[in-house]
Amino acid sequence: MAVKDIIPIKYWIPKLDFTVRLGTSQYFKVMYKIYTDDWNNDIGWTVLREQYLVQPDGTTSESDKLVLTNLVENRTYVLRLVDNRNKNFNFKFKTGRNIALGDSPYYNKLLMPGQIYDWYIANMDGKDAPNKVEAEWYYRANGKKGVSMDVDNWGSLISYEQQAGDVINPMSTYLDTEQVTDKYGVSAMGFAFNNKNALVKKYLSTPNLRFQNGSYVAWHAYWTFDPKLIGGDDSGGGGVTGREFGTKFTGFMFLIKEYDGDENDDRTLVWIDGDKYYNEFVYNGVKQYKFGVTAAGKFFVEYSKGTLVGVNEEAHLVLEGPYRAEDESGFIVEKNVWYFIDYGGLPTAVYRKAKEDETPNADPEFIPTGGEELSAKVRLGTAIKVASPQFKRTSDGVAVSISDITIPYQEEYLNNQMTPLLFGGEDTDQVLICKIAGGPNGGSGPVAFNSGGDSETTNRYRRFYSKICDDKFASYQLRYTITFSGGNTQTLLQETKFTSSISNEKISFLVDPDIFQQVIIPAGNTIRTVRLDILNYLGVSVANKIFSGFNNVGINGTTHYDALMNPEEYVQESFKLVFAEQDEPVKALAEYFFTKHGSWGGYNGGTNGHNIYFNGQGNLVIENHGDKYTGTIRGVGKEADVKPFTGYGADINYSGNSWDSRTNKNFLRVGAALVSNRYFGYGKVDVMLKLPIGCWGVCPAIWLFHYIEISESDYRYNLYPYNQRNAQGSADDGYYRVVNNEIDIELPSQLTNGVIDNWSILPDCYFDMNIITEDLVIGVKNGSEEDTGLFRLTDITKPKQRDSWVKVGPVIVLRYEPSFANCKFNNWLGERESGQGWAAPVYEDGSIKYTAEEVYKGKEGTDILKEEYCSQLLKLSESLAGYADDKFHKWSIVWLPDRTLLYVDDIFISENRGFVPFNQMKLTIAGWFPTMPVAYRVTEDENGDQVKTAIGVTDRDGIHVTPGSVMTILDNTANTSIGTWAGTQANWQICQMEVQSVEYLKYNAGESIVLNGKTSHITEEPMTLGESFPESGLRYFITP
Repeated sequence: MAVKDIIPIKYWIPKLDFTVRLGTSQYFKVMYKIYTDDWNNDIGWTVLREQYLVQPDGTTSESDKLVLTNLVENRTYVLRLVDNRNKNFNFKFKTGRNIALGDSPYYNKLLMPGQIYDWYIANMDGKDAPNKVEAEWYYRANGKKGVSMDVDNWGSLISYEQQAGDVINPMSTYLDTEQVTDKYGVSAMGFAFNNKNALVKKYLSTPNLRFQNGSYVAWHAYWTFDPKLIGGDDSGGGGVTGREFGTKFTGFMFLIKEYDGDENDDRTLVWIDGDKYYNEFVYNGVKQYKFGVTAAGKFFVEYSKGTLVGVNEEAHLVLEGPYRAEDESGFIVEKNVWYFIDYGGLPTAVYRKAKEDETPNADPEFIPTGGEELSAKVRLGTAIKVASPQFKRTSDGVAVSISDITIPYQEEYLNNQMTPLLFGGEDTDQVLICKIAGGPNGGSGPVAFNSGGDSETTNRYRRFYSKICDDKFASYQLRYTITFSGGNTQTLLQETKFTSSISNEKISFLVDPDIFQQVIIPAGNTIRTVRLDILNYLGVSVANKIFSGFNNVGINGTTHYDALMNPEEYVQESFKLVFAEQDEPVKALAEYFFTKHGSWGGYNGGTNGHNIYFNGQGNLVIENHGDKYTGTIRGVGKEADVKPFTGYGADINYSGNSWDSRTNKNFLRVGAALVSNRYFGYGKVDVMLKLPIGCWGVCPAIWLFHYIEISESDYRYNLYPYNQRNAQGSADDGYYRVVNNEIDIELPSQLTNGVIDNWSILPDCYFDMNIITEDLVIGVKNGSEEDTGLFRLTDITKPKQRDSWVKVGPVIVLRYEPSFANCKFNNWLGERESGQGWAAPVYEDGSIKYTAEEVYKGKEGTDILKEEYCSQLLKLSESLAGYADDKFHKWSIVWLPDRTLLYVDDIFISENRGFVPFNQMKLTIAGWFPTMPVAYRVTEDENGDQVKTAIGVTDRDGIHVTPGSVMTILDNTANTSIGTWAGTQANWQICQMEVQSVEYLKYNAGESIVLNGKTSHITEEPMTLGESFPESGLRYFITP
């Protein structure tokens, strides 16, 4: 069912202005009627209140606001107040026009190239993963870095690092991961080991968690296990230990990369050194162990055996060995091939993806042929068994059986150093490991992966190997069936590399950014529908959905957005929209704009599309609600939090936040936003905007915006232009890059664009000459009275000289003390770092550790990231109110290929040549609330899963508490106000921004534009890359 959502406009009596101030409070009778030519009589009035108490200053109590509802839209009324002398005071006013909201114009209606489409299907990550029948436990490396099957609570893989003194400790982050496609087309993400020349060696281990007495022991409690108490059996404690790998059939996937380094080294895949880590409890069995691949490509194992001699204080361990054994089956490990090893102390079978010319062999037994080329191969599903290694000791030629080198059960976890079996080794280089599994489960307990048996068992193994070794495993494909208006169809199968992520609630796909290079639209046709099918590794559809596009009704008729929308075809042409001149203003608005119904920017109420309407003068109102708001329009949460997903946010509910006792807290700090429904290219945008006086805390803004987010599993991660941006995130949660094309005008602002300690640092600073202007103001903290405070640059050619700066104020104005006399004018290509346009060096022990240029441009191999945007802080006016003066002003952004320009009331203000966007963008006009971010406490539930609980907000600027500390009490007082750079308080009810007109003049390729005494040549249109989340928060306006 289509969504039609509307909230009636309410009208209230404002503060009354008296020619002579009342001596005391006074009662008035209040009534109203529709205005007609003969209105001035006593007939037809509707009485609102017989006695309405007004205080001497013209106000009434907050609890006694008189509200008019259900008035006819676009109609003139007369309001009458009658005093105690029976004297009439009449006021004429006109009602506005309301706007109804529909649902998302995009989500489940259309797709765009480059879009990350979220398809909500429960348990998608388990449908084709090894299940509990096929595998006892299973880990794959993915965007969340090695989390096990959700159904079994085995926790996450643990990374370790070997530091000075050979001490091995768990790491706070994961190893790096890398996506590699091998020579047979298998693509997998693995943990990358590069230890040979590393100062800090890094390893990987399974967590110690196991099923015990009908439940799982919490995975983070592995260090509590004591084998002396349980006799080393399976009765409790422990987890996926060395014994699991030695006595049960387990496995993992690995790849050795082609590389230019030293090829004469072993590659250790699994290792343990008992002498190094165990010194209290000794036992019979293997004391040292190492398994891997030789430089020649043969599997090897090195081990020593320990025998306990003596008792009590005389007990000691006698070692036998060490021994080295190598595989004599003739099998050689190829470089750049993903293998899966069926492993139980020694590998008993090796598998890889089957090639097309390899014929399956029905015989489940595999008999190697010594040193000859292997001819008998068993194909199970899409995996093929290529080896069954046979080990002989290199010293004496003795054949080695699994029982000879069974890895012992977990030893006591001493000094929180390590678990007993690690993946990787001190010499392991250019190796990737992933897909670590245990099982399959034969019903009565784990059995060998490669066991024979009845058809049911054999089929179970086929399913298991297909899921482990096939590149399509858990990487579903999308099939597009495109139907054109003439009835023809085209089918496209999208490669598995476009599968973005899979979780237990959804599967996310990247719509091929180049899909329109494959779509062949017949002449005279359009795209009518697109059917999407999710195909599993067998090519079977497990889910489907049909997209039919979206019809937008505007002043120029109906515009159809195709089900597969090409951004190049939805570029905005020049237009001018004066709202008061429109006979059908809602249709005129819908012709060019959607609304943003979502949340960003901290602990606020987001932007609610119901705060957009037309007033009686015909101007568009963008209404904002401050900290004193007592109405009923609720805040809107993040669109990603809505279940089921709709593409836009739902009503927020802060009722569970006991630390927040603000009155009406679910309704405070709510703004509104317009977002264009087409993309803007180079050109000039003019917005006639009126801002009321005194609305601190809210940010009125005009911006052009386009957002792309690339995860490290995305094939584009290291391609241009995405690789020009900083890597963000962490090893735990995965890395990503953001390409953020954006140009902003934001009010209010302070002017301090960075601070230095003293003037001696200035010569070592770096200034970006494409960005800085003579409006640049910095703060200086230490020195004499004349050398501290705020200073403005006067000579732009010599910013490193002290005499190029003049003092403009004695106090460094903090960023949360802004003025509407100032504004921000920003260019963005990413979203990281300061945006100051200059940088100071980083010092350590009195010397420069990183130069200012390194700080500004980034330094490879460090945590110093390059600047990705610039923020010019500009002074516009000398008055305190500035441009929030209850008057209309014309705000203009000019976007050219080599620069952006800001004009106010057609007066040139500034030019910015740094970080100029290169991709088409959408226009947004909004009021929003920059506020402190939510602080969370992270705990674990009984299943070991992370639970985030909001505990307050983080005061990063130190407005009320120590910078970076958490405020755990919010109330209605000023000392817990949560605003930031737009002002800490929003000490008002309603702030109405008015938009009189919007105009866009498009510049086209081939034009030369002369502005500010310079010429810019437009040789080509901006790029038309697709957005990652084009549906984000959007709702459309329903026209009458």
